[in-house]
Amino acid sequence: MKKFLVNISLLLVFLVFQLIIPPDFIFTGVKPDLLLILIVIIGLYWGIYDGVGFAFLAGIIQGVFLGNSGIIYVAVKTLSGGLAGFMEKYYFKEKPVFPSLLVFAFTFLHETLVILLSETMLFNINYFRALRVMILPEALLNAVIAFFIYYLYNRYWQGRRDIYG
Repeated sequence: MKKFLVNISLLLVFLVFQLIIPPDFIFTGVKPDLLLILIVIIGLYWGIYDGVGFAFLAGIIQGVFLGNSGIIYVAVKTLSGGLAGFMEKYYFKEKPVFPSLLVFAFTFLHETLVILLSETMLFNINYFRALRVMILPEALLNAVIAFFIYYLYNRYWQGRRDIYG
């Protein structure tokens, strides 16, 4: 129950930060996807069921705030959370570099799938320009942010004796 409450609280805090960060905060027109970072970290840390569950919830929440293309975010985030959860048993939780690399890859996958699944974006966007201008800078930004978030997340849970409670 404690794990659920902590992760839900983080999800809501990250959502608020994602909504208030201006698009030109770090790079021109690029915002970090804090919800994607969190669901990849939750999936990697707790496994496939938690990854899929929190990713589905994050996708619904993001869809509510973005409007008409919400179902795309539910599908893509759930896929990302599930794949991250599948990889939980293949790395050491004490190493924060692997989650950062995985967040980089999942950001690339996430944004590509959003473009491919959104009919209005698919026919109106030059993918290679979007890759250079938006996707790669966002993936790099997400990876850097994920390194620090994962370090703090791991540190919090490693300090708890009731880690599976």
